[in-house]
Amino acid sequence: MKIEIFSDIACPFCYIGKKRLEKVLKDLEPSFPEGFEIVYKSYQLDPSYHYQAGDTALSYLENNKQIPKDRIEAMFQQLKEMGQQAGVLINLDKNLPSNTLDAHRLLQWAQTKNTSEKLLDLLFQAHFEQGLLIEDHNVLIQLVESCKLDPIEAKDILSSEKYLYEVNQDIMEARNLGVTGVPFFIFNERVAFSGAQAEEHFIGAIKQATE
Repeated sequence: MKIEIFSDIACPFCYIGKKRLEKVLKDLEPSFPEGFEIVYKSYQLDPSYHYQAGDTALSYLENNKQIPKDRIEAMFQQLKEMGQQAGVLINLDKNLPSNTLDAHRLLQWAQTKNTSEKLLDLLFQAHFEQGLLIEDHNVLIQLVESCKLDPIEAKDILSSEKYLYEVNQDIMEARNLGVTGVPFFIFNERVAFSGAQAEEHFIGAIKQATE
């Protein structure tokens, strides 16, 4: 089964949705001896944003999205609880909002090395658990090295426009599909839905896509 996933590292629901899907696929693995082909697609929630010293997740949502502070704090707590249920830490109190373009370019490269899933996990952890700035090239190189990828090649990519075309193609594809939010999942090019849905929803979509 082929599963395509449009996601952005800046999206906590994408991190939660990824973990929920992984649990479902592990449970369903005996019924799918042919396995699952996972294809990660690039998407940017806010391509115009770039980190400024002193920015926090709270200030970003207050100033850029015009969301009241009390509503943001309630949302942070809800996301923390959702993350705990999925087995991940969503710590938005120390989160540094970032432009994710360069991270996506490295993910496109990692996909050619069959290492995109590991790099994506490390990017999510760095962004939501460790409070690292994933717009910082030094941070990105460290994560690349943790995946046993070539840091010299990664530096070359970051200093150029390599894999920019692939990122833009994914974003254009999402636009053509009518995607307005992520995560967005497509199963066998037949069934699709958005959001970090409950595990039962994933199971139902997978069964429907194989009928």
